[in-house]
Amino acid sequence: MPPARKRIYILNKQEGLSVKEIAQRLNLSEKTIETQLYHANIFMRSRFRNIHLFCALLFLAANS
Repeated sequence: MPPARKRIYILNKQEGLSVKEIAQRLNLSEKTIETQLYHANIFMRSRFRNIHLFCALLFLAANS
């Protein structure tokens, strides 16, 4: 994930800032923040899907 997108994601998810607060803090438009959060969420969902698949395969292999 690009560093700027990661920063926006962390400000939103870990620090609990709203889109408006992030936009003000970073001097960006709210639409830019929304777009970056959208892409960050897609990235994170794809990573978690891969992790879950890997864990399921490990579980099946260990119990075979």
